[in-house]
Amino acid sequence: MSEVKTMDFIDEVYREMKENDFVMSLPNAKIKYKSMYNDEISEDYIKSILLDDGRFVFVNNTQFLLKTTLEEIVSKNQYNIVQIEKYLQENYFIKDINRKNLMSIININKNTFSIEYEDKIYEINSIDDFYELVKEKGFTTYDVIKDTANQFNIDYYYLLYEINNLGVNVDKNSKFRENCNVLNRNKILEEEIIETKKENILLTDLRSNELVACFLALSYFNEIYGKSNISYFSNRHLNGLYKMSIINEQYKEGKLVFTNCGKKIIENCKRYLSNSYYKDYVVNEIIKSNNSKQLAKSKVVKEINDSKLWSMISKPIKEIYVNNYYSKLLIDLIAECNRISIFNLGDIILFHLRNGKRKVIREIFVGDKASSGIKPIRNNKDICLHCEVNRCSNRGNITKEKLLYYRTSYVNSFIKSVSEDISNLDLLFEDPLIIKFIVPYSLCSRAKEILIKSNCIKKDDIYIKESGKYCPFIDMWVIEDDILV
Repeated sequence: MSEVKTMDFIDEVYREMKENDFVMSLPNAKIKYKSMYNDEISEDYIKSILLDDGRFVFVNNTQFLLKTTLEEIVSKNQYNIVQIEKYLQENYFIKDINRKNLMSIININKNTFSIEYEDKIYEINSIDDFYELVKEKGFTTYDVIKDTANQFNIDYYYLLYEINNLGVNVDKNSKFRENCNVLNRNKILEEEIIETKKENILLTDLRSNELVACFLALSYFNEIYGKSNISYFSNRHLNGLYKMSIINEQYKEGKLVFTNCGKKIIENCKRYLSNSYYKDYVVNEIIKSNNSKQLAKSKVVKEINDSKLWSMISKPIKEIYVNNYYSKLLIDLIAECNRISIFNLGDIILFHLRNGKRKVIREIFVGDKASSGIKPIRNNKDICLHCEVNRCSNRGNITKEKLLYYRTSYVNSFIKSVSEDISNLDLLFEDPLIIKFIVPYSLCSRAKEILIKSNCIKKDDIYIKESGKYCPFIDMWVIEDDILV
């Protein structure tokens, strides 16, 4: 094959791919060469000359894209390898993507980290460089702080705390984003990939103290023995850790294998304990307790379950929640309402129902059965019997008998009818009292607590349904600013 033929062939392949924006395979490139020169050429040779040219990248053994096309896809998906793979699969119909090769291609020349302030570029080689720069400029954005934390392997909320202490204005307004941006990010690392299960994480039945107990025990066993004693953990705790994408499915075979986020949580717990006077107390309590269930009830765990620990473990937990299908859907639904000043759960549900989102309402906000404390109703202590909101009855005349009927019979029938015909959800417009009973207990108590502690939503009252104090129209859900951007 002459050098002129080679150059003409490569240029023609480039031109066609540039004009039509598609992925090409080696068999098709071979056919193209034969149509141009009525001659045969091996696929291996085609691959070698395309790689030597430098304008093409192979996403698997036989399919290739233009390098500029891949760079645009990477930028559009913000260097998230999972999203990049999904984009390639859905838009270019590439199935057998080699993740390691793809990451290697993306990582080439991506070791520098630069921030642009008002058209001037600053190279950041250390966290001190970043502190000096933002202090000099006086402002930055949540996104820039997040990227910088990832670059230098620093907890995001710790860095945000430090920036606030420097008196730097952190803002999400468009004028700030226009004038302050990260230009070059660090490499995509295998450990940054977030593996989330298809499980509904919002139905995980674990309190925050139970999670903390499990994290502490896992950290201890991992540090002392290099592995975890699976028999120490209750089945309910193991199931919860799996649903939350902290451990992998091997726990069913008696092995504890951490996800990438799980590894980060355990390592951060170790760091917390290494700098905490609680360490000896925790170790003694773990040894003294027979299992994770007993440990979760200890005074030491209750004391440690505070903002200091959660500031160190919140980031990987937050990553899990913003990537799980169900919790991400919940966050998106809340965020959409927050932008138009709707904050209580009752109105959030009605807003999306009004906009035809029956399927997601059923997925996220309708439990398997009615839930609310029966005892407070019978003892005339349920909040609805002393209603000050009057959203479910204009005259405020909700009786004990009506509440008991809804809780024990009517709402269960309603939930069943929705499973048979989803349009029955529209009855909530006429009878919003139903919302009080259909919202899953785990959502408005367990899930809300973890979402608050992991900085997904802002701190607010958690109304335990069994207490009789639950009303969806006073149950406030407000997304944290850095998610709402």
